[in-house]
Amino acid sequence: MATDLDVVNDCLAVMGEAPLNALAEDHTFKEAALGTLKRVSNTIQSRGWWYNMEDYTLRVNTQDLRIYLPTDAGTIMPFDERPTLVQRGRVLYDLSRGSDRFELTDTFVARLVRVLAIADVPNSVAAYIARQTVLEFQQQYDGDQTKTRNLMIEINGSPQLGIIGLRTEAMNEHIRNRRVNLIDTSGRLARITRVSRRFGGSRLSPSGQTDYGA
Repeated sequence: MATDLDVVNDCLAVMGEAPLNALAEDHTFKEAALGTLKRVSNTIQSRGWWYNMEDYTLRVNTQDLRIYLPTDAGTIMPFDERPTLVQRGRVLYDLSRGSDRFELTDTFVARLVRVLAIADVPNSVAAYIARQTVLEFQQQYDGDQTKTRNLMIEINGSPQLGIIGLRTEAMNEHIRNRRVNLIDTSGRLARITRVSRRFGGSRLSPSGQTDYGA
């Protein structure tokens, strides 16, 4: 399981620097590494993954009639019933009214995407975040093209070398966990599949129509 210290030390290693024993220690590049990790983690996690999306009820603050989002909110997914509601900073904003004030009785259920500490992120996504952080840190503070190329291969993979990248591994786990499957998400294809199984399989005739039978 990755930690902030692990990522900082990976950033230091790419610079040829000795690792830290604790984040309390001082180092010239420590804050830069932590800042890069925060930015990369926020960008990647805010896209929404199986582990950090949840339905969340937003309620109006009785003091100022604003709706405040949790401090770890990366983004709010679109509202089906109120598509004009968007995130602005830590509050909800209504584009149609041009206001961030609501009625006291207003409540909204939103799909909230949380940005978690890297220690709380599943291993596949944590590895992706960690290596992307090292890449961006290395590009800014080191710039060695060979190191950059090797890091990019780790992240993006290389069919020529038979390497599956960390980004792909993270996305594959997301798909498995979300059960994103064309048959499961398409009612029409699901019905065709059920009919096909009932009649022992199917094949396409030369005309392109489904021809049931063995």
